[in-house]
Formats: sequence, structure tokens, C-alpha cells
Amino acid sequence: MLQIKRDEIANASQEEIKYADSVFKPSIYHLLDNENKTLSLEDVKDELSVILITGFETSANMILFILILVGSNPRVQRKIFAELEEVFGDSDRDVTKADLSKLIYIDAVLKETSRYWPVKTASYKRDTIVF
Repeated sequence: MLQIKRDEIANASQEEIKYADSVFKPSIYHLLDNENKTLSLEDVKDELSVILITGFETSANMILFILILVGSNPRVQRKIFAELEEVFGDSDRDVTKADLSKLIYIDAVLKETSRYWPVKTASYKRDTIVF
């Protein structure tokens, strides 16, 4: 499947390339770019595995951190509930893009959680040779 996508990218017309360069390109396009030939298909598979695994891990950790912080603060819980009531009322509808801009307090809670407990772990390089 990766080889098929790599071939599609390599055989794209100039118009398709121009359009793709003018819009957001998914990371996989950069990984599969034939011109650079820096990554083998095995390397691409490894990179995609890392992206997939870290995506699950960071999402799960972020949800956990939010639940811990919100769950330990009843005042924040009440404010979140009030904001949800204000935006959705008794409605059972799905959240729309327009609704997101109205959820100001919830957005602030998410940002504060990210600031307080960043989900990205730090990895530092170190010398393995002592001089």
C-alpha cells in the first residue's frame, strides 16, 4: 500500500503538485516523497508506527490529566457544566465547529492542563564516551 501511494506521488502531474504545495500536506506525503529517497519503505513503516503509537499515548495521557485536574476541583466542574448548559441546553445534538468557539472556559481548561502537565516527554541526548 505504501509503495502504491509512493508511486502516485511520484507520478503526480505538475498541476497536482502545485495544488498539493499550496495546501496542507499530510506527513505521509513527506515521508513517501520519492525525490528525496531518504527513507526506505521499512523506514516509513517505522515512522508511521511511532506516529500512531504516540498519538494514542498522548491523547490518553491528556484525557487522564484533564480528568485528574477537573475531578479534583469542584468549582471548575461547575463552571464547565454551566458553559455546556449555556451552549447546548437540553439538546442531544453533536458538537459543531461553531460550538467550539463558544466553549471558551473549556478551551482555557484544556490549555491550562497542557501547560501544567505537558504530554510530551523530554528526551535528552547524552554522550556515551567519557573524555
